[in-house]
Amino acid sequence: MYLRDQDARKFMMALPPDQWTDSQERRRQETDTALTVQLKEIVKTFGWPTFRLVGMDGASQALLILNHSADHEWQREMLPQLEKLAENEEIQAADFAMLLDKTLVASGKPQRYGMDFKFIDGKMQMYTVEDLQHLADRREHVHLPPLAVYKHMLAEIYHLKVTDEVAQPEPLKP
Repeated sequence: MYLRDQDARKFMMALPPDQWTDSQERRRQETDTALTVQLKEIVKTFGWPTFRLVGMDGASQALLILNHSADHEWQREMLPQLEKLAENEEIQAADFAMLLDKTLVASGKPQRYGMDFKFIDGKMQMYTVEDLQHLADRREHVHLPPLAVYKHMLAEIYHLKVTDEVAQPEPLKP
């Protein structure tokens, strides 16, 4: 499942966003939908894929697939369960942090860990963060790299400049 997810996104790593084609985006969306259906069936049958069930890589990959899902309602529904699993060290807290930030931004709220960025005019801007003064502590607590390191990683992956400007989250339309 992870390989299918990544294969559908490889264009995102190779091309700037203004060169992404409609057919590439459509294929990515179709893949995300199919993987969401498959992950829901796994969760229904076996429970959430934890370290014990699928190992560290499998647990992280399952959360990445959920993170890429367009089913925002399901993402929100899963948050309490996943938060408990992260607290109990049954999944990686950093993976949960990424999903939480995406869900908060999709709801029009500031993110908590500074993981979600917006592509604007060939650059990337971080969405607003709650309690910016304590962001570094929160990131460290869930084993995320310092924000400057993360921004550098994003710039390398997407071949875009990551600015210090901040984007305001807007709730996704249902």
